[in-house]
Amino acid sequence: VTMFIPATMTNSEVISSALTKIAHGGKRPFAIEPRESGDEMQAELNNDLLDYYREKGDFASNRYAALKEAVIFGSSFLKVFWEKKYAKRRLRKPVYEGIMEAINNFRMPGSVVGHKETVEDVLIKNGIRYQWVHIRDMFLEPNLTDGQACIHRDKVSYGELKRLADDGLADKEAVKQLWLIKESDNFEQD
Repeated sequence: VTMFIPATMTNSEVISSALTKIAHGGKRPFAIEPRESGDEMQAELNNDLLDYYREKGDFASNRYAALKEAVIFGSSFLKVFWEKKYAKRRLRKPVYEGIMEAINNFRMPGSVVGHKETVEDVLIKNGIRYQWVHIRDMFLEPNLTDGQACIHRDKVSYGELKRLADDGLADKEAVKQLWLIKESDNFEQD
């Protein structure tokens, strides 16, 4: 009887978790040190800001995924960028009385007389984002020396493509042709 036990996955989990415990065992995986005496308070404030952005950008889970891939393949990619996201939201805004109406009604100008509902684009995220990029989704130039010439393949919804085309950042005809195309479950066909 021959039995195959995939030890690579088990070993990669053990190594990745051990390295994560080492890096995140303390409060901070990386920190700012004061250069001169008297800068301790500023360094601590900057460290608090780094902690905040690491938490908001979901650094720990993305770093773990990148670390696990680096253990298996020998390298991995962690993309760091600033993200601004807008979404349509229904807002209830006050309606103010004009000067002439206020004088006619014996009220103070600028009084609230009611509310109206509007739908507007509202900023819902404005912060750092860490994104683990699978090694199969990175395409590097053959003689790459500085990381400037690489392509990152990412899955984007049709609605986002349409919005990019409406903003002039994507070809409208190409986006129209993608309308009825269904994604394959086979990686090689993608």
